[in-house]
Amino acid sequence: MVVGREEDLLEVACTVSDLNLISMDHIDAPARAQVKVRYASPAVPATIRPLDEGRLRVEFDSPQRALSPGQSAVFYQGERVLGGGIIEAGKCRD
Repeated sequence: MVVGREEDLLEVACTVSDLNLISMDHIDAPARAQVKVRYASPAVPATIRPLDEGRLRVEFDSPQRALSPGQSAVFYQGERVLGGGIIEAGKCRD
């Protein structure tokens, strides 16, 4: 067990890969979205930015707790599902 501070679990961004876009063909420019990273958690405001090789960078408006590789991230605009993918890296403080 590793004991640390709660704030060490907070992340401001993550990289998402294995994209599955539902209501759009592609993302070629930054876009505002609500992003959900856990089933039981509310969607939170963020900016999604396209990266190379079909990946996105998700920049949250407020830090999120314990983003883990392998978790899903789903993007919404209102009630519309834009798509989703798999969190590749949760430690993106650059």
